[in-house]
Amino acid sequence: MLLGSLLCSVALFSAACDDNDKFPEEETAPQPVWVDGDVRVLTTTNNRSKDLTPSAISFSSKDNMSPRSIYLDPSQTYQEIDGFGAAITGSAAYNLMKMAPEDRAKFLKETFSVTEGYGMSYIRICIGCSDFSLSEYTCCDTPGIENFALTAEETSYVIPVLKEILAINPDIKILGSPWTAPRWMKVNNLTDLQPTTSWTGGQLNPAYYQDYAEYFVKWIQAFRQNGIEIHAVTLQNEPLNRGNSASMFMGWEEQRDFIKQAVGPKFAAAGITAKIYAFDHNYNYDNMADQQGYPTKIYADADASRYIPTVGVEHQVPDDCAARPVVDSAQGQLLHVGHEVGREVGPVVPVSSGRLGENQLLVGIGGVDFVELVAVAAVVVVGSPGDVARRVGVGVDLGGIALLVGHVVIVV
Repeated sequence: MLLGSLLCSVALFSAACDDNDKFPEEETAPQPVWVDGDVRVLTTTNNRSKDLTPSAISFSSKDNMSPRSIYLDPSQTYQEIDGFGAAITGSAAYNLMKMAPEDRAKFLKETFSVTEGYGMSYIRICIGCSDFSLSEYTCCDTPGIENFALTAEETSYVIPVLKEILAINPDIKILGSPWTAPRWMKVNNLTDLQPTTSWTGGQLNPAYYQDYAEYFVKWIQAFRQNGIEIHAVTLQNEPLNRGNSASMFMGWEEQRDFIKQAVGPKFAAAGITAKIYAFDHNYNYDNMADQQGYPTKIYADADASRYIPTVGVEHQVPDDCAARPVVDSAQGQLLHVGHEVGREVGPVVPVSSGRLGENQLLVGIGGVDFVELVAVAAVVVVGSPGDVARRVGVGVDLGGIALLVGHVVIVV
């Protein structure tokens, strides 16, 4: 199967605003009028001669003169694409709930409906706070796992938005990721094992492996009690990043031991069917020599690998392409958690090994979604690497708070 130069990317955009700023009329994304055909397409050109212009592609066995042709060979199959989607952080949900209900319903339908919109099929949410939350918190800030409870960020914002999305697309899959464990479970490092009160950095105290595994179980069960099934979790967002506003370092040996000693058995004992996705960071392992091959080292351990069907990777550094072959040694799918900023991700490459391939992307898309400015865009790019996706979205006046949430576009 030849996929030409089909590229997947995420474009993130932000813009300064003040109380008097308004989005001009031409920046408002139009409601698409779909055209009949085998494949529905929305096209935005770099000179904007086409601006979210609907069209359709129909398959044919005849040659054509198009400079961009996609050839499909039904006899040759590879891995399936499980879905594409967006992140719903606390601040994104907060802003969405500030919209008028009819405007929010229209936007969510345009984004998630498989019949009347773009059909996004995957959502990433945060387990506790992220670097785009209303505050720094976890769901168990008081010491003792018996004190676990969802907070207002989940119950007032994230869960109501998820329920509205599920009403539009009941088949959507939801992935959860923590930015940090509760601080009482963290230590400064695994040598000194001194308690730390910092949201930033630190490591999970092995003495609390069982409590932290129970934390995941309780979080999944709490969402289920609210009518929301969690499809999968990663165990640490960016585990090699010590410097995020909320963060926790988790090297491959720690994650291996946490999986096989605690979270895997806890999920099994509690009947939790949510998948556990390993790693969730850059292909280049942040250039840490002792962390190279992070997920493959976990997969090499039979007691850990039986719990992890999938590897999560992010693409935030220019030299990621050189490190991609490592994912082919893993056992399941590839979860691609994107934070790309208007740059080329690389071709969707079919593989014949039956293992991981770039044509097997699950894309959980992170956005620049601060409390007072939201900008999220999911972009499928076809064209030269020099093309830059323009900002598209729905501009909403929230009394001085700007909301800009992007859409799926094609740049040619």
